[in-house]
Amino acid sequence: MQKMQNYSYPQKIEKLLENFKYSTKLADALNVSRISIVNWRDGASISEENKLKIDYLFYEKVFLPELENKKQEAEKYIQKIISKSYSNLITSIDFIEEISKYNSFG
Repeated sequence: MQKMQNYSYPQKIEKLLENFKYSTKLADALNVSRISIVNWRDGASISEENKLKIDYLFYEKVFLPELENKKQEAEKYIQKIISKSYSNLITSIDFIEEISKYNSFG
C-alpha cells in the first residue's frame, strides 16, 4: 500500500473507479460531469476544490479500507503468534507437571 500522498490524481481516479465501477457513479459522488472524470484520467488539470473532493473520497473509499485490512491482517498474525506461544507454554507446563508427579511418587 502506497502512502496517500504518493498517488497522483490520475492514479487516485483509477483507484476510485475500481471502487465505484462506473465513471458516472464516481462523477455523481464528486458532483462533476463524467467527462471531467475522463479528462482527469488523461491528465487534465484539476481545480483545487475538485482535488479536495478527490482526496476526501480517496481517503474514505480507498485509503481507510486498505488501512483497516492491514490492521486486521496484523491482528490475526499477532493472535497466531500468541496462540503458538501459549500452546508451547502449556505443553511445557504439562511436561513439567508430569515430571513433578513422577519425581514425587517415585
